[in-house]
Amino acid sequence: MPTVKDMALTPDEFFRGAALVMQGREYRVESHGVETGTAERGISISIELLPPRRLSGLLSLPRTQVTISFRGYGAEEEVLFLQRFDRVFQRAGG
Repeated sequence: MPTVKDMALTPDEFFRGAALVMQGREYRVESHGVETGTAERGISISIELLPPRRLSGLLSLPRTQVTISFRGYGAEEEVLFLQRFDRVFQRAGG
């Protein structure tokens, strides 16, 4: 089952972060996301631009839906990858 995230980032920010997430893996960049692995074992991360989140009349945040799909990975491997993904895209709060 894919993991779907509603993220406050632009497609350009996604692709910069994806390079860090995929570090150490061969991957392909496509217009709609990134792919790694083979048909039997791999990871697909696709993006879809969403309408911005309006916080007030003057402030809005970009939104991108990110869908992460695994093929041939065990549950523990998926958790480890998702933890890495979350660390790469973590932003400081305050």
